[in-house]
Amino acid sequence: EFDTTGKTPDYLLYGLTSVTKVVDKSTSSTSIGNHSFDGCTALTDYSAENNVISSVGEYAFHNCSSLKTLPAFNLTEIKNHAFDGCRSLEGSLDFSGATSIGDSAFENCASITEITLSDSVNELGSSAFENCVSLVSVYGAPNLSIIKDCTFYGCRMLQHIPDLSNAISIGGYAFCNCASLTTITTSGSLNSIGSHAFDNCSSLLITPDLTNISLVDDYAFEGCNGLSEVGPLNGCAAIGEGVFDGCENLSKINLTFKGEIEEFHLQS
Repeated sequence: EFDTTGKTPDYLLYGLTSVTKVVDKSTSSTSIGNHSFDGCTALTDYSAENNVISSVGEYAFHNCSSLKTLPAFNLTEIKNHAFDGCRSLEGSLDFSGATSIGDSAFENCASITEITLSDSVNELGSSAFENCVSLVSVYGAPNLSIIKDCTFYGCRMLQHIPDLSNAISIGGYAFCNCASLTTITTSGSLNSIGSHAFDNCSSLLITPDLTNISLVDDYAFEGCNGLSEVGPLNGCAAIGEGVFDGCENLSKINLTFKGEIEEFHLQS
């Protein structure tokens, strides 16, 4: 048990592998510091008597591999690697008040099945949910404009993702190896798709809206065996190497360009 004012100190219990339970009795603490419980691998139970904590610092619970549940935080900010490696953190998590989710915030959280995000969040950190292998559904976040690199990389059970109608770019490896993903909703505002963005999304039946796309980078749809038709690609200036490599059922690509294409490679 501990009682602090303002913020749980940085490195408070850093690396203490024997700690199994933490009770925060603070009455005015609003944030958890950087690395506060980093490496507390035996920690299974964290509770806070005061539920006004709004921010979780970088690496705060990093590699707390036995932590199963979280208190009913009213979080507005989750910083980089905050829960990275919390592979026992399970069930549904509600972060509908969080407007900022940092890089690798939940990377390798292998037991999370469902996450609800804030309607006001407009971007997610790189690798934010990478290798969340049990994650099935992500709700909320209708205003996402940027999907960064590796955001959902390796989420092999992922079936439901937010509406990406406001997205202007999808980063490299963003949905790579999301083998259960069948559909993705975007609009004509989408401008670029990074390399390997949908690599090995073997269940994907429909590509994002490519109407005004300017760049489809290398291997963007490699191994998307469910695709049968792609396009139209109306404004594309560059299509990278191996974009549709291994798309065994692809029978039609509608290439209706507004301008001169700079690069175009097809394999297999």
